[in-house]
Amino acid sequence: MDSKILHVAMGKMLMRAQNNTYMALSVHLNTTEINCATLERERDTYRCSYEKLLETLKSSNDGPWESQKYWHVRSWQQRDKFEEVLLDVTESRQRGKSCAAQNINVAMRYVESAEARSIWSEWKHDGKLELKWSRVTPKDVAYYRMSMESTFPELKLCSHHWEVDKIGKQVYPNFIIKDANNEVEKCKGRQAKSGSGNGDRDADVENAAIRTTRVAFEKCHGTDEDSTAPSKKQRTDAQPDNEEICHQGDSRWNNAGEPMLGRMSVR
Repeated sequence: MDSKILHVAMGKMLMRAQNNTYMALSVHLNTTEINCATLERERDTYRCSYEKLLETLKSSNDGPWESQKYWHVRSWQQRDKFEEVLLDVTESRQRGKSCAAQNINVAMRYVESAEARSIWSEWKHDGKLELKWSRVTPKDVAYYRMSMESTFPELKLCSHHWEVDKIGKQVYPNFIIKDANNEVEKCKGRQAKSGSGNGDRDADVENAAIRTTRVAFEKCHGTDEDSTAPSKKQRTDAQPDNEEICHQGDSRWNNAGEPMLGRMSVR
């Protein structure tokens, strides 16, 4: 009977008929509206209290300058969590071109990377280039920090040089790989020139280039850099001119001692 009345009757008719189901729902709706209004008032109170608290508290970065937002590396790592107030959902972030439109220099990281690469090129010239950033000596790290922070004073505005160290950790591996690829190309050019036939001198130059290339190639591909591999042997006319593997322990090098990029055999 109640379901039939609910289907054909209106609110006032149901109230006059004292329909129990409708009256119960009406009471529940009124209670819910009252609770919702109470929660809205509490939200406004908490928002106001939170804003007043922000005005009295010291900046969370604990740095000597209030304008420096990420003084500690932990502040940078948690930027996504604390950058926006949870109660304020109206503000949206600005990224990429939106930042550039506000005169924010989004290309600064590339300028800093170029300066870092020039320092590492000096290390290569002096024979100080390491496979991993963690293996760089403290003396060279101190020189790197001093050079970078002298060129970009804003990198000093942090604790324990974490900004300049972050650049090194992100860019250095790519620099090592690119340097290894350059060595491979130089080796190929030297081998092409040595084909003109200048005797033992060309063979010595070729062997030296191949050894240099192999060290760089193995470093960027994660092979054991401390392992000792036999040097390239002089090939006689009796030996076949093919690409069989001459070192059984390393499938990346062919009979001519060249790195087999993209042609590694599966054992």
